[in-house]
Amino acid sequence: MKKEAAIKIITSCAKIYKENLENKNLLFIFGDLQTPEYFEALFLPRNFLHLTGVKLIESRIFSSKDFYNRCLNGKLSPNDFSMAQDGTTKMKLYVLPKIMD
Repeated sequence: MKKEAAIKIITSCAKIYKENLENKNLLFIFGDLQTPEYFEALFLPRNFLHLTGVKLIESRIFSSKDFYNRCLNGKLSPNDFSMAQDGTTKMKLYVLPKIMD
């Protein structure tokens, strides 16, 4: 995947994240009815970076919150991040739009 395609996915998903998840708690319940299990997740602005799988170039972007703001403002550049060589970035970016729907 080229970085330009990654930026398109990341920036569009950042806007959806802001609208639907930012600063919200979500309770996940799973298991069977007799012994359900659960966990709660809080979706902070700084958490969006993890969902993308990209690694920041720290000389260009100083924090995950800065990354998120650049995504929302359409200022993310191919020089701002790298993609994992093991393919995890590509896998995360493939499913990210699907889970944001």
